[in-house]
Amino acid sequence: MASIKEHCERLSTSQLQALLREEAEGRGAMLPEVILIICDILSQRDPSLPDLNQLLRQLCRAYL
Repeated sequence: MASIKEHCERLSTSQLQALLREEAEGRGAMLPEVILIICDILSQRDPSLPDLNQLLRQLCRAYL
């Protein structure tokens, strides 16, 4: 059985973006871990996107 990451890696970029768009608009119900997996995959596919680890560190710093 494929992992969630493996399943997401099989989806096209536009499919992954559509899933994130639903979340951003409040219509989705994905677990935060899945959202992070999708963001990581998208950042690997498009080097112009920010690195997920850097963004997570910035988010953590915002709450310190």
